[in-house]
Amino acid sequence: MPRAPVGVALPHVRSHVGWALLSLLVCWPTALIALIYAGQVQARMNVSDAVGARIASRRALFWIAAGPVVVAIFTIVFLGVRFGVDALPA
Repeated sequence: MPRAPVGVALPHVRSHVGWALLSLLVCWPTALIALIYAGQVQARMNVSDAVGARIASRRALFWIAAGPVVVAIFTIVFLGVRFGVDALPA
């Protein structure tokens, strides 16, 4: 794990914790994964691992964005099963 030299300022990396908490209202399984990665951001910054923090931040953002996509897919599939294929928009 690469560490920053002593005295060198680390870049600010967003953790996206607020968005991860808000995404709990949309799709809680993906939001829990996002919260885990969001929590890793600060832990990695505390040990001067800016690269690892940036990766954790991107993964948190991915899972936050995946929530609405998962909900949309399940909604379309549910509507297709419940009302038949004819009820889906063409």
